[in-house]
Amino acid sequence: MRHDARRVAHAQLTTLPGSANGLVGARPLRQQARVVIGAKALTVGQLTFVRDGRREYCGFSYASEWLRSSDRLEVSPDLPLRAVRVRRRAITA
Repeated sequence: MRHDARRVAHAQLTTLPGSANGLVGARPLRQQARVVIGAKALTVGQLTFVRDGRREYCGFSYASEWLRSSDRLEVSPDLPLRAVRVRRRAITA
């Protein structure tokens, strides 16, 4: 299968219980999105966003079936095709 600009990636967002409104002792807010691509909605991986008080970070991990697929590709140059979670902190000014 060829990869071209017509393929569209989608994300299905799920907010998990918790609150991170900046209060000490507040539970962190965690949102997860299943990342899929194409008309068949092939699962590429999972994106997670966490806000814990004033700290924010996100992580991405490829789905094992995507890593085994002959159609696999990196979703970003800084997200190599590996079976590990890549974690990034939010950029601060």
